Amino acid sequence: MMKKDLKEEIVSRQRRTRKYRKNVNEPSVCGVGYIGEGMFDPRKDVEIYKRWVSMLMRCYSAKFKEAHPTYQDTVCDPSWHNFQVFAQWWEDNHYSLEGERMELDKDIKIKGNKTYGPRTCLIVPKSINTLFVKCDARRGELPIGLRFDPSSKKNPYMAKCCSEGKQVYLGNYDNLENAFNAYKMYKEGLIRKIANQSKSNIPEDLYQAMINYEVEITD
Repeated sequence: MMKKDLKEEIVSRQRRTRKYRKNVNEPSVCGVGYIGEGMFDPRKDVEIYKRWVSMLMRCYSAKFKEAHPTYQDTVCDPSWHNFQVFAQWWEDNHYSLEGERMELDKDIKIKGNKTYGPRTCLIVPKSINTLFVKCDARRGELPIGLRFDPSSKKNPYMAKCCSEGKQVYLGNYDNLENAFNAYKMYKEGLIRKIANQSKSNIPEDLYQAMINYEVEITD
């Protein structure tokens, strides 16, 4: 599902929710999400509502999961099926950074986590969230950060890492372990560097997650 399709789906669901006000405790989004009783209103709290719907689609939309296989096992804490509960969490934890889009992340705080919920999620600036994106399709079967370089017979394993939108070349190596270690050292250093640069502007739990983050060959 492309971004345009996701946006159209969210708008469509929002329109249906506006019409459906008789029973706010009956699911109206992805078969599980309901508006609930409280102070938050999809008609007024539009941005929070969009985040909520988008999250539920990642967890319960077969169409979305087909287009994005990495979300195949993703689920949502039942408490966040209630829009009121999610919206209150978002408002309690939200912060803004100039020039940044804030995103909901489920697996920086707990690596490998598949559950969206109040104990697992963080609100993260997009520039930081991008640090943890894994280009599985591009690297194929190789470990994270590596490419196969057919032009080099002696050192065919190339290590690269994206930094500030640019690919940084980390060298060619004769075996996977050395190539991965070069990537691991650079990537972990980059994450810690940005964590320290951002420390005064991000929550402590996000800072600690970044400082303690370890890149593994199975990532």
